[in-house]
Amino acid sequence: MSNQLLVEKTDGYLLNVYADQIVDVVPSAKPDRQPCAIVMRYGEPVLLSEETNVIQIIEWWIENLEQSRKRSGAGNSGNA
Repeated sequence: MSNQLLVEKTDGYLLNVYADQIVDVVPSAKPDRQPCAIVMRYGEPVLLSEETNVIQIIEWWIENLEQSRKRSGAGNSGNA
């Protein structure tokens, strides 16, 4: 699985986001009035277009976090 994802912002531009730079994904109950957002480690939140499926972004992000934890945990198993 790739640790980067191409998302569409509210202004129509596309942006690559990296899983390890995401702090939170904020869904919106009414995306037509208040857009969903990705809170990044650095910089401003990325406001997502109405058409963006935020559920898929959250699933992708969680899967990347789990894989990252497995990789880091595998290297520490012999350090007891």
